[in-house]
Amino acid sequence: EQQGWRVEVEALLPRGSGPAVQSSTPPRHLDEVNEEAFQQQRKRRFLADVRKAAVRPEESLATESQQQWALRAATQQAEVEALRLQLEEVAREKLRLQQDLATVTQERDEWKGTALKMQLNREFKATVENLDAAESRFLQNATTGVAADFERSLR
Repeated sequence: EQQGWRVEVEALLPRGSGPAVQSSTPPRHLDEVNEEAFQQQRKRRFLADVRKAAVRPEESLATESQQQWALRAATQQAEVEALRLQLEEVAREKLRLQQDLATVTQERDEWKGTALKMQLNREFKATVENLDAAESRFLQNATTGVAADFERSLR
């Protein structure tokens, strides 16, 4: 088909002393001729396939089975690829969620530590205020005098 087109195009080119320039698009009537030739060749191929199938039905059955198997294999391969992409997406989502969970856990622990520290400070402040109100000391002296303390250190 294409060789015929080249021959017809070359026949239409002007002959001169300069280099021949080929047109990138064939003339309109050549498209119609090529289309007609293509359709005729397609019909001949179809009829030849029908005759071959009538003469050797086992070959056509084997070919058909092979085509079905190839189609199934291609379909399964496409499914495998789609599932692989889905699995990668789920893995990325899982990683992102794990990072978010780690961040939230760290923030929770920091908040909890701050809250406990504030509670401890409030309790200590309340204890000191209660002792001031009762005019007693938080830490008691173990000894009554300096001499007794000195005596205990020599032992």
